[in-house]
Amino acid sequence: MRCASRSKQTASFVLSVCILGWVTSLLIQTAVIFGAYRLIQADYKYNVVEATLYGGLHRFAWALSVAWLVFACAKGYGGFINTLLSARVFRPLSRISYSMYLTHIAVMFMSSARLRTPKYMDEYYMMHEFLGDIIITIVVSMILHVCFELPLLTISKLLITRRHPNK
Repeated sequence: MRCASRSKQTASFVLSVCILGWVTSLLIQTAVIFGAYRLIQADYKYNVVEATLYGGLHRFAWALSVAWLVFACAKGYGGFINTLLSARVFRPLSRISYSMYLTHIAVMFMSSARLRTPKYMDEYYMMHEFLGDIIITIVVSMILHVCFELPLLTISKLLITRRHPNK
């Protein structure tokens, strides 16, 4: 995690803000991921305040944590995380991510709507459903990307270059 420095006084301030941001972000992510563990235990006694606080705040907390990650990477404070997230292996997935966002709910809905009888939930069944949904979502997203998104991007790029030939 490289933190930029301008002068000694601002360098220590930027370094402390950078460290505080990363530590806070990682703590929030850990709390969101593992915070619900007690809530799903079989012997858990329901606590309205605890369940309400987690249910009401975990999405906002996760968004803040991811916002720090994006900000830090964009400003050059990302270090190895920025290097990892910018790897070439993620580029094809980044091109279809919006299509995946749009199609995943329909795939999940179809997956649950096709059931006619109750299913026994175990680890194998859940992993099978998850992987099947992911693969179907990726395939449908690739088709949508090639059929709709790419042609529209090409058309908009052509229109922009004709309007502004110097750019």
